[in-house]
Amino acid sequence: MFFKKSLPKLIKRFKPSIAIVGFCIARQSQMTMGLRGTAFCVSPSLLATAAHVYQQMQEEEKNNIKVWVLDPADHLNYIMFNAQFISQDQQNDIALIKILDPFDKNKAGKDIILTPLLLSDSDKAMEGEEVFFCGFPESTMSLSPERQEISFVSAHAIISSVKQDTNTKKVSVFFLDTNCDKGFSGSPVFLRDGKIVAVVSGRFESRDSRVPTGLGLARPINPLGTLLENYFKTI
Repeated sequence: MFFKKSLPKLIKRFKPSIAIVGFCIARQSQMTMGLRGTAFCVSPSLLATAAHVYQQMQEEEKNNIKVWVLDPADHLNYIMFNAQFISQDQQNDIALIKILDPFDKNKAGKDIILTPLLLSDSDKAMEGEEVFFCGFPESTMSLSPERQEISFVSAHAIISSVKQDTNTKKVSVFFLDTNCDKGFSGSPVFLRDGKIVAVVSGRFESRDSRVPTGLGLARPINPLGTLLENYFKTI
């Protein structure tokens, strides 16, 4: 395992740049919150995630998008920000989220500056390469039902298969040799050098849905570069 010594340091460095994506709906004195996926920083005010995270939301949830970012002053606390999806590529399952103002302006979080993560060239990725990904699987919420906390989780894997588009010859999807639980969608998939090669998109399902395959799906990171380029041309 090549990550044996470096993995803890990489996770510690990247953790502040990885956020929770969800919603918060205020109805009178009651607030309803929900987790829908994971996102990661690609510029000081922009996050990237899987497009289906947004597509699978209900309309009211889409109108109340929130992201939770690690509080630099308290590593056990996450600060909630208003946010909005600004661009998406459904074919490649990638989307951009803009971070707006803190949900509660009286609390800390106004001066949080996220560090953008570096992107690799996903067309050069090879089968057998070791990778790891970090995110917020929904299954961890059951560990503390009283407070409905969610845990930051990292997973180690290899690229089991690289699938290419028959027309363009570019990478269209990766298979990972580990299951990707719900909530990991949008998680960055890192190579050994700490650069992002893919985005978790889901898990591979067999024809018999009762039989788990143990394989995860990830989409190549290269289409994100095009999405970012098009966005910055419009501002």
